[in-house]
Amino acid sequence: IYFRNEKSYGSEFTSQTISLLELFRYWNYVEYFFPYKYETDQNWNDVLTEMIPKFLMIDNDVNFHLALAELVAKTDDSHAYISSKEIQINLYGKRKVPVEYTYAEGKLVITKVNETRSRHKSPLHPGDVIYDIEGKTIPQVINSWAKYIPASNSWGKVSKIKDKLLF
Repeated sequence: IYFRNEKSYGSEFTSQTISLLELFRYWNYVEYFFPYKYETDQNWNDVLTEMIPKFLMIDNDVNFHLALAELVAKTDDSHAYISSKEIQINLYGKRKVPVEYTYAEGKLVITKVNETRSRHKSPLHPGDVIYDIEGKTIPQVINSWAKYIPASNSWGKVSKIKDKLLF
């Protein structure tokens, strides 16, 4: 859908007024054009009621992007997508640990350590198991980020989040 008569205000936080406008625009897109709004976990009218106070509390770019991500995730649609450097940096991090890993039984298992230009040798080795990140278990980290990830079921959320765990 292309809404050619809608003015763009950019992707940065400018005011609470514009933030609310963006909330209402997205809510209306789903209300009138999303064929699966009745399949979401939450009544779409209740989403608006829940999100208005959150959008009124926005005071910077990071909170604006996280609120938008939470709103998009309310569609419960694995095809929905929102991406921004504010979300990437403030939710996941700036740099990825140079390893490949798999997620199994609530843990990360290192499968490969990638070469880097750094003089420092990685303390991680294939077969190492990571149980927690900064004191939170892997499932706790996934659950804390889940509200920002649009997916049709919990495994879809895990699938989208697992690649972002070691930033």
